[in-house]
Amino acid sequence: MTTGPELHDINLGPREDYVLQLTGDELRVGQRRGDDIVWYDEQVPLSDFSNDVRSEISAAHFDSAHVQMALRGVLQAFSGRGG
Repeated sequence: MTTGPELHDINLGPREDYVLQLTGDELRVGQRRGDDIVWYDEQVPLSDFSNDVRSEISAAHFDSAHVQMALRGVLQAFSGRGG
């Protein structure tokens, strides 16, 4: 059985349960809804993040303040574009 890239859960607050998945040089973002994950249409190139955020993501420190702040920015951009 082959599995895909590892999923990383991150909580930004009440009812704000997200899932991050590294796919090569991009970050895939989804939201947990019960037992399901609803993935956003766009993926974010890691090069769009600061060096600090890329380092935290590479080290799988998804609960760091840098990553959480970056994720909030990504979600805001998605929301603004209807993504």
